Amino acid sequence: MPVAAIADAPIACSGSSIDSHYLWWASQGNGPNSLYRVDANGTSYTASPIPGPDTTKYSTGTTGILAYTSSPSMTDATIASWSSGAAPVSSGTWTSSTFSGIENPLDEGDRWYPLPTYSGFRKVGGLAMGRDWGHNASGAWSITPPAKQYSEVRLGTVTRGGGGPIVRIDRNNAGQTGWLLFLDTDNPAGSGIFKMNPDGSFTGVRYFTPMIIPQDKWRLTADGNTLEVFWNGVSQFTYTTDGSYVAGDVGIEALGPTFAFMAWEGGDAAGPPAPPDTQAPTAPGSLTAIAMSGHQIDLLWTASMDDLGVTGYLVERCQGVSCANFAQVATVTSAAFNDTGLATNTSYSYRLRATDAVGNLGPYSNVASATTLAF
Repeated sequence: MPVAAIADAPIACSGSSIDSHYLWWASQGNGPNSLYRVDANGTSYTASPIPGPDTTKYSTGTTGILAYTSSPSMTDATIASWSSGAAPVSSGTWTSSTFSGIENPLDEGDRWYPLPTYSGFRKVGGLAMGRDWGHNASGAWSITPPAKQYSEVRLGTVTRGGGGPIVRIDRNNAGQTGWLLFLDTDNPAGSGIFKMNPDGSFTGVRYFTPMIIPQDKWRLTADGNTLEVFWNGVSQFTYTTDGSYVAGDVGIEALGPTFAFMAWEGGDAAGPPAPPDTQAPTAPGSLTAIAMSGHQIDLLWTASMDDLGVTGYLVERCQGVSCANFAQVATVTSAAFNDTGLATNTSYSYRLRATDAVGNLGPYSNVASATTLAF
């Protein structure tokens, strides 16, 4: 039996729209799964499916749940759990997915959202495939990519229909938006870049005839008004847009469930952020101290190694051969240091360690000592 969630959309709590709300109506199997706007006045209501852009908006309220049975004797319309709160915050600029697991609809912890008028995708056997036989489109909610961005799909099942990556989706628009690279298996010559219009239509702006093969990667990039198409990392062509959709989200689109994706990545055109550098430099080797005069001792050592490069050496000194109260006296970038302004006929001990660009500190070198000359 059907159950429903009044969630991710507010219920107006006062005024002429009392008890009005948005309702996602979900049922078992292949039953109806649709978004409704319920307009109420406190005593009666009308429920209208939302097949396209909806200009009526309820901007305040709360959230809730609903379960429906066709008769009082039936008890199978149950909800196992429920939670509510603010919409997840997008963070980061790049993400990816291998579509592992089983989800219907595709969600991955609030990482995806269907574009207006679409049911989105579901996971089956490590693939993301459309939930409907018509067009299906989803955007990546979890990130906020810069204007210079890309979306790349790795093809799975491609027996019928078509689909591909999307860039520059406006998540706040009441209709679909973005630029779509559509790969058409039924008519390869009909493949190309399409402008996704808010009224639900598609405008072809640049056509080509690709080979559409499972496991191949197709990427669409956006940089300013320039779109570029890549096939397995090799550029195919560029297209200059009319200036529409200058920024937004990235996502995927498929016509029917027989055109599926086995992997996806997208966001910042620079790619995934580098992992944090946690590896410290190695210890400097063979530290040697040489008295050059009554006021100067020169230090030499073997350079440290680091995975991303040593940026400097922290030189420490204390007075005496067996002293332990070291204090930093200099930071140098080369494997040598001349310590000047010292007292005559005085022993000094030195040690040092390397640092890298993020401040990782390596282990200390050996301790080296020298005594300044008496004159």
